[in-house]
Amino acid sequence: MNTNGGAKIFVKTAFSILVGVLVVITVGVAIAGWWVSHPIFDEVMDGDPGARVEMAPEEAAVTFARTLQGEVILVTATTSTGIEGQIVAGRYSDGVDVFNDIGFAGIELLRRDPE
Repeated sequence: MNTNGGAKIFVKTAFSILVGVLVVITVGVAIAGWWVSHPIFDEVMDGDPGARVEMAPEEAAVTFARTLQGEVILVTATTSTGIEGQIVAGRYSDGVDVFNDIGFAGIELLRRDPE
């Protein structure tokens, strides 16, 4: 008498169920990906969107950058190859810390006289 037949049927059934569940999950993820990739609204902006955005003049804007070594830079100008700026003392971890510590007046002083 073969007692192994029931185990084989169980393994085949379990494998079939597992494959079916994986197919359903894959199809669900594909449908969800398709669904979320479509915009919610179908409105578009007329004309030049950049003309509708007001930006501060470069001399009045406060912009910070960070070097690969983590130093905070007060950006003073932008060029076609990158930025120009003043490295702020190393105790700051980001531009928010600088602003919170010295305020806008201090940043203006740094911009005019980096020493």
